[in-house]
Amino acid sequence: MISSGPAFLALLVILIPALCGTANSLEATAAEFKSIAGTASPTMTTARSVESLAITNTTSTVKPGVPMDLKTNSTTAGNGGCSSPSQRREWRSMGPPARSDYLKAIQCLQRLASTAAAIPGARTRFDDFQAYHISVTTKVHEVGQFLPWHRWFLHTYEVALRKECKYGGPIPYWDWTKDAFPDNPEVFQSSPIFSGKGGFGELPLVPRPLTTGPFTKYHLQFGTGPPPNKTAHLIERGFDITMLPRLTEAAVEATLSRKTFETFRIELEGRPVTLEPKVHDSGHRVVGGDMSDTYSSPG
Repeated sequence: MISSGPAFLALLVILIPALCGTANSLEATAAEFKSIAGTASPTMTTARSVESLAITNTTSTVKPGVPMDLKTNSTTAGNGGCSSPSQRREWRSMGPPARSDYLKAIQCLQRLASTAAAIPGARTRFDDFQAYHISVTTKVHEVGQFLPWHRWFLHTYEVALRKECKYGGPIPYWDWTKDAFPDNPEVFQSSPIFSGKGGFGELPLVPRPLTTGPFTKYHLQFGTGPPPNKTAHLIERGFDITMLPRLTEAAVEATLSRKTFETFRIELEGRPVTLEPKVHDSGHRVVGGDMSDTYSSPG
């Protein structure tokens, strides 16, 4: 579901285990990732399935190739796990002070000057992350490393929040199954995640710039689609009610019930591999606006 920036980075965590150590299956070079968040990167594989890829964990006794339990984000070998895993908490379980601290940390990144723009036009550290995602979109979607790459991407964002903005709290996620009721869409719109006071701001019925919440005045520097897409604009959202049936608890359980990683990954990621949207792309489209674009959605 969702965990972090004003839009997309807050959508990643529920199906992406917290990172502990490094992974061997990601697109960016070590230098590229280190320039973004001061942390080394895994190397690239062209394999379309990540089933055979090893996870090299530098802080625990987990051995390469140990399978993961998708529902518990834990190893299934019984030989230990991360010694200090990153903490993830559902948004509504965090009190007002903790929510405020997290939102202020995001605003901090939005004030700091860009230091690692992957494409021309980034002005802030927050822009750096959106720009990097845009620059590698075609290499990290519709492939086996889709999930581990985004797990690493979120980790680098967390590192930046902590090192550069001194954020000390948990990284939140949004469990949208608590809000996705197709027969009652008002519940989704009124989720605490979309609160104008203490949340990420409203979810309007039609695509338009935000008028409530902490990000109403922030200008994203990139528009939709592949680069060059330099189009400064206010953050936009627009509620797509038709996506709600694909975000229910039953839909998530059906995704998690897949027997192999490849069928799970395809059922999760959705179009264009599948004929209809699935959990991942429905999560983007239900929020709409900037969030609905594959390239620029981290804005």
